[in-house]
Amino acid sequence: MNSRHNNIKSSSIVQKSYLSNGLCIISEFVPYVESFALGVWINAGSRDEANTYAGTAHFIEHLIFRRTLRRSSRAIAAAFENIGAYTNAFTTKEHTCFYVRALRGHFRKCSALLSEIVLQPAFHPIDIEKERDIIAEEIKGYDDEPEEQIFDETEQQLFAGHPLEHPISGSSSTLYEITRNELLSFYSLNYQPSNMVFAVAGNINHAEAVSIATHYFSNNKSIEGKKADRAVPAQTMGHRTTIQKSFQQSHIVAAARIEGASSQNRFAYSVLNTAFGDGMSSRLYQRLRERSALAYTIYSTVQLLSDIGSFSIYASVDSKNTDKALRCITEEIEKLRQTKLSVKEIMRAKEQVKTGIVMGLEDLSSRMNYLAKSEIEEGGFETVDISLEKINAVTSDDILQLVQAHLSPEDIQEVIFRP
Repeated sequence: MNSRHNNIKSSSIVQKSYLSNGLCIISEFVPYVESFALGVWINAGSRDEANTYAGTAHFIEHLIFRRTLRRSSRAIAAAFENIGAYTNAFTTKEHTCFYVRALRGHFRKCSALLSEIVLQPAFHPIDIEKERDIIAEEIKGYDDEPEEQIFDETEQQLFAGHPLEHPISGSSSTLYEITRNELLSFYSLNYQPSNMVFAVAGNINHAEAVSIATHYFSNNKSIEGKKADRAVPAQTMGHRTTIQKSFQQSHIVAAARIEGASSQNRFAYSVLNTAFGDGMSSRLYQRLRERSALAYTIYSTVQLLSDIGSFSIYASVDSKNTDKALRCITEEIEKLRQTKLSVKEIMRAKEQVKTGIVMGLEDLSSRMNYLAKSEIEEGGFETVDISLEKINAVTSDDILQLVQAHLSPEDIQEVIFRP
């Protein structure tokens, strides 16, 4: 194995090692706490599924807590809760993470339990059918959440014909197409040590993390070869899609594709997003809520995947104000394309972005997530100091260039839910 380390600040150390089977172990030793956050990350999510089996990665995430070769779901829950540990999991477009928070004295036990559920799931046929019905109810729940629905619809437009177009949970139709064989195939291909990151933040030194990870993960060998490289979605042309829905308000999303997390512009996108639509001082909030009183909810958001991303604007308005709100959004985008952010705007946005990063890392779970995502998406850990320097280096010229490159009218997908 090999190792290297970076100082994140004087009181914490980040180190990384690899086992011979390819498992990456990354840790941040934080000596002044008495707990830890541990995550086993799999570099596979919904974009790695076949189109006809959308929802497979999320299905597996649910099933892994159902039963291992040794324990039932009740026994798994009891094993964690008997030591006061909190455990959960999540699936994204590109990752699946199983994590636990507990006191440092239970690190070995928690590592053993996480390794058992991740490496030894039973995939019992009865469990599969029970969990299928549970996920079906989860999908139905989205019918009552217009904000969830409209962003799913927008991604279908932005990434049409590519696995990224599908909701992470899949759909009611694809859910019932997923067989046990399909689950096993996806699991065996993606749940390999060489496709995993063992990430820990807290009062656990790196040598201990490596020793325990070696004990519980080294017996699993990565299969020869690797999964297919991820393809970038084909470019789509912007257009407007209007859908009738039985909601009380109209819901609007205007979105465009941008670069991904591996881009050197990732911090410029964060500054742009904050200045334009994230917060009460932002241009969108001031125009559509404070000045025009058109919307209670109005914001922009950035999603950065490893190789591609999206910049989206969301608003919910009274149906009679739909067209006026759309005009205001279009006008604000055009102003952004024509005029640089002011010195005051860009400085305020930078401070907000930096504050969000630093305050977020005061939580151990956020630190653990930061470690793992940096490794998976960017190929290595970057200290907070370096990130802050990059944010400070963003200029109004940088942002104007990005806006002109990605937010032209022909690039923007508009989705409207009208009652």
